[in-house]
Amino acid sequence: MGRRGLIVFLLCLAAPARAQQDIAVDVAPTTLQLAPGKAGLFLITNHGSRAITVQIEATDWRQEGNRDLLTPSASLFVSPPLAHIAAGARQSVRVIARPPGSGEAAYRLVGSELPDAAAPDGAVRMLL
Repeated sequence: MGRRGLIVFLLCLAAPARAQQDIAVDVAPTTLQLAPGKAGLFLITNHGSRAITVQIEATDWRQEGNRDLLTPSASLFVSPPLAHIAAGARQSVRVIARPPGSGEAAYRLVGSELPDAAAPDGAVRMLL
């Protein structure tokens, strides 16, 4: 098959509880179709009023029964894997996959907002 496979982007932003109402992030496009040896690109836009730090993890994706099974990928790569995005700013993220032996492969990218290190003292910092 001439195509690399389907990449599905799933952005799961985990945020500190005190700031969840301030998060306004979008991702475009939400699906990438990669050709062998060609990089794909998507954008993360922070519409919120504060800067955020996002970690992006590449996972192999398959379904078993009615469950999604995600495992860390050794063939899909993202750059940058960690991005600090200012309020009102946009971050480009490149995605490339090592060619499979044959057929297609499916992946998910999981984005997690990291706790804000500048949070006031006494604030609880946790990922959900």
